[in-house]
Amino acid sequence: MAAYCGICEEVKGNYKNVENGEYSSLVRSGENIIFEEEELCVIPSFGPLCVSHVMVVTKSHFNNFSLLSGYEDERVSNILEKIRKYVRGKSGKEMVFFESGAGLLTNHSGGCVIHAHIHGVFYSECFERRVFEEIDMRPVIAGSEFDEEFGYVWYQGKDSNSYYCNKPLLPSQFLRFLYIEVGSGGSYWNWRRDIQVDNIYKVLGFYGGINE
Repeated sequence: MAAYCGICEEVKGNYKNVENGEYSSLVRSGENIIFEEEELCVIPSFGPLCVSHVMVVTKSHFNNFSLLSGYEDERVSNILEKIRKYVRGKSGKEMVFFESGAGLLTNHSGGCVIHAHIHGVFYSECFERRVFEEIDMRPVIAGSEFDEEFGYVWYQGKDSNSYYCNKPLLPSQFLRFLYIEVGSGGSYWNWRRDIQVDNIYKVLGFYGGINE
């Protein structure tokens, strides 16, 4: 496990260890948690790509979701479906999900945070097309094996069909960049430059009724 993991600090409520001061106050109050279960929770993404942009994260530290047990994997699927239904009812739009799963030996899967997290954003036909143009995605079927050592990319479309590519050798934040490049979101893909706290508040407001 890395010496410092921002997601671990956030889900544990260790607000003093959250680097951004304004976001730290959200963590201190617990308002950053959109909803949670025993081992999983949903939080807003830094630098949200759209008002629906959230991350499903593990409370314990895992590099990627392929390392979870089958029972926990089922719970992840239930959470994704809950998000889909809520967003569809709230906005009439569909959601897609993607993971840049960091490997245990190296991280060239396009992610920049080594902690299991699945992004959820509004469906974009252009974004989906670019994902399949840039990455050799294959359908997830029974017996599919994810590369736990060198990482992988996983994508679930609006129809809930899933695809993956092992050892994709992608630069950091690649899928975020694609989403912005095709005009599906705002103007900033690099959350390290600006986490956009104002837009994070908009995301929290958008999901305000998900627990009702």
